[in-house]
Amino acid sequence: MRQWYSSILVAIISFSLNAQQLSKQDYERAASFRLARLSGKKVFNLNVVPNWNADSTGFSYITQQKNNKQFNKIDFAKMQAEPLVDQERFARQLTDLLKIPVTANDLPVTNTRYKDKTHLSFTSAGKNFILNLADYSIGPMKDETGNEMEAKSPDGQWIAYADRHNLFIKSTKTGETKQLSKEGRKNYEYASYYGWGDIMEGENGEREKHFAVQWSPDSK
Repeated sequence: MRQWYSSILVAIISFSLNAQQLSKQDYERAASFRLARLSGKKVFNLNVVPNWNADSTGFSYITQQKNNKQFNKIDFAKMQAEPLVDQERFARQLTDLLKIPVTANDLPVTNTRYKDKTHLSFTSAGKNFILNLADYSIGPMKDETGNEMEAKSPDGQWIAYADRHNLFIKSTKTGETKQLSKEGRKNYEYASYYGWGDIMEGENGEREKHFAVQWSPDSK
């Protein structure tokens, strides 16, 4: 047993001595293998995000190579990958819009999504735009965020909202309201949640208001 402990002690001392010999270059080399330093430089497409069409007939996505960013689409009727846009033509329009040189291989665009068959929404330079695929004209996209404390049903006939810690719905046609819950109270509200970024001061401090409901596809 004593010999076993001695072997462990020797191994620990040896490891410590070797660890002390590591240089700054050793740490920099190890850090160079971190995913954040490899992604988009030596390895690509580790996280390909699909953007669904508004009518669910397909989706678009972006693939990245060393010297090229390709915008693609999948149409479920064809079930094959195709170019999403004419990137050369799109680059010329973006150059005029952003007032900076834009190349077809590196379009500064994210969140591409079909609004309908001839219009594509996208984000660039922190703003949202609409691309008309018929003539490649670009215009600003209207703000569609609406009231964050409300949620309209898919058929547009009802609006869900919270009041006095409980959940209600209101008809968009008649204004009629229906109360769906009655047991809600402070800190136990219906259709709410605690956010990780909420700031509360004191045990009974007020927290940020949140609202979240999920309508069924048939609005029932």
